[in-house]
Amino acid sequence: MNYSTPYLATSPRASARDAVDRVLLVGARVAMAVVYLYGGASKVLHFSGFCDYLGGMGIPLPALFTTASISVELGLGACLALGFRVRWTAWVIAAFTIGATLIGHPFWQGGAGAENNLLHALKNLAIIGGLLAVSVAQRAVDKRREA
Repeated sequence: MNYSTPYLATSPRASARDAVDRVLLVGARVAMAVVYLYGGASKVLHFSGFCDYLGGMGIPLPALFTTASISVELGLGACLALGFRVRWTAWVIAAFTIGATLIGHPFWQGGAGAENNLLHALKNLAIIGGLLAVSVAQRAVDKRREA
């Protein structure tokens, strides 16, 4: 057998690998979605506290931004978990996370919370990378499905 030749999509090994890839992709999507679903639910339960937090940071219209954040986290978190428009969803959540990081974790300003903000910013960077990887993996799955 020539190991440099990829398996045909119809071979049992390729089918098994494809199935494992799909299961792992679903697991990755759900794991990432939990972060956003929990964040959105927490904001619902502590709406006024999060509004106060945003207002204290000088964010105008904190209730509007809190509502928008809840909508993105719960709505798109559910889309990601359920596999609805995964590539688009992952990109939008990644963009949201970039904005939330820049607004909520200004480590570059220094001060007492700089190290904690840097830690959260780096965690968000990893999440953004995971979302982009999920988008790329979903594209590969979609292409295989179309073939």
